[in-house]
Amino acid sequence: MGYIKKILGVSVGGVTCASLFLAYDIQQHRVYDASEQTFSQAARHYMVVRSLSLMGSLSRARLERATQDVKTAQREFLLNQLEANIGTQYNIDMGLDKVKTVKDFLTLHPLTRYSDYSRYVSRMLSSEKNVLMPEDPAVFAVTSGTSGNSNIVPMAHRQTKLFFLEGISVLYKCMIDAFPNTKLLSKDFKIFFSPNWRYTVDGIPIGPNSASPDRSRDLLHLYTTPEAAYGVKSEPEALYLYLLFALKDQHVGMVEANFSSLIFHAMSTLESKLPQIAEDIELGRVDPSLNIDPDIRAKLDSSMSPDPERAEELRQAAKGGKVKEGHTYELVITNPTCLYRYRFGDVVKVVGFYNQCPIIEFKYRKGQFLNVRGEKISEAQFYEILKGTITKIWADTRLADYCCMESVVLEGMDVPSDLKTSQPCYHVFVELETDDGSRDVRIVSKAQRKMLDDALMVHSYPYSSFRHKGSIAPIQVHVVPRGSFLALRRFMLGQPDSASNQYKVPRVLRRQEAAKFMLDKRLKQ
Repeated sequence: MGYIKKILGVSVGGVTCASLFLAYDIQQHRVYDASEQTFSQAARHYMVVRSLSLMGSLSRARLERATQDVKTAQREFLLNQLEANIGTQYNIDMGLDKVKTVKDFLTLHPLTRYSDYSRYVSRMLSSEKNVLMPEDPAVFAVTSGTSGNSNIVPMAHRQTKLFFLEGISVLYKCMIDAFPNTKLLSKDFKIFFSPNWRYTVDGIPIGPNSASPDRSRDLLHLYTTPEAAYGVKSEPEALYLYLLFALKDQHVGMVEANFSSLIFHAMSTLESKLPQIAEDIELGRVDPSLNIDPDIRAKLDSSMSPDPERAEELRQAAKGGKVKEGHTYELVITNPTCLYRYRFGDVVKVVGFYNQCPIIEFKYRKGQFLNVRGEKISEAQFYEILKGTITKIWADTRLADYCCMESVVLEGMDVPSDLKTSQPCYHVFVELETDDGSRDVRIVSKAQRKMLDDALMVHSYPYSSFRHKGSIAPIQVHVVPRGSFLALRRFMLGQPDSASNQYKVPRVLRRQEAAKFMLDKRLKQ
């Protein structure tokens, strides 16, 4: 009996300690005060996001194991899928009950298109059972029709579960690892709309398979939008309400949508609706002219209270002119030449202030990117990588000048065979000299060139991905003698459309004549 008392004592003590830690951790991650979010509401928020993170860790581990033996993972999935649906009409028609190996499957089952399944889907829509799957689908998903006609695809409950566990939770865990502040209990600005569902005679919904408020009831408390607003079916009115409550919330965490186009549309709407939104926040009401159901309006109005201070913050932010130190901006100018809100093309970084005027550091010109596969490495990023690599290679050598080009510039040109590659690549021309400027550096070894390519892969994931897939060839480094860039300047100024007052070293060569000039300058290695 004494042992039982000791065990119970330890158990109770352990539970008490765990509860205390849990309460402490919840409190540490709260961003709203008690009037905005009760402790029980914060606890509910905490449990959802932590559970999602834990599921993401487990699913990520399973994914990692699967990537180590892809053939086995695919074989097991295929055979389990066939076994789970062994008695369905489709499996019988196709003779899939005879499949024992992947080879059997490839022999028996041809490549298919939607037309091969449409008659089976029609039978399911007519409430026939055990056609493509043994159970009723969770939803008959209507595709967007981007590449043609919309199709209706029955989505199994297992598919929906896998999408959440193996997809969403993994992405969420990766996001937390990359952006730790995601763990804070901030509500998110979620942009999704309630579709106009159709239903089969059995009551199974027919509509888009993407996330919607109707199918996310248990998660709506995570978002800035009150649940009542998701009952608005008209998209313009719904989006206005989403923006209103997102801007009302000073602690909004992230903007979330199924597609980036939805976010772009929301931001475009915000530009025109901000004055009205600020007025609603100031007065603590929903715009009276908004065409929404009176019952929904009453619920939304009850969640509003006048907040003139927040409204003024939004109005001041909308006036523009405010920049932050350490942030990067594209210059937009209005000048006496009658260019209005003109995108000048220069990207600058604010490094400080003189009185109220920002002190800026030029970073790069828009369009001064290296981009052969969609990876987009900016002039500023490339320069920092190049300079850092040179510092690692030599203690007493500096970069005197440089420029780059994409291999596509060489197309149609008569160039030596060593410049020709089966895949696109970058070329960089470098003029190197010792720190005291007494002599130039004329030799760069193969290993040293590889260091630059490796550094690009470290600092640019897209570049690294394309390099590992073999879609981009290694960077080619060309050393040019001292004075080459002064000669390039003279050469470029000799072109009909050049002016000495406006000349800048072109960091990314786009013209074949300039590329040929620099190639002719390169030193043999």
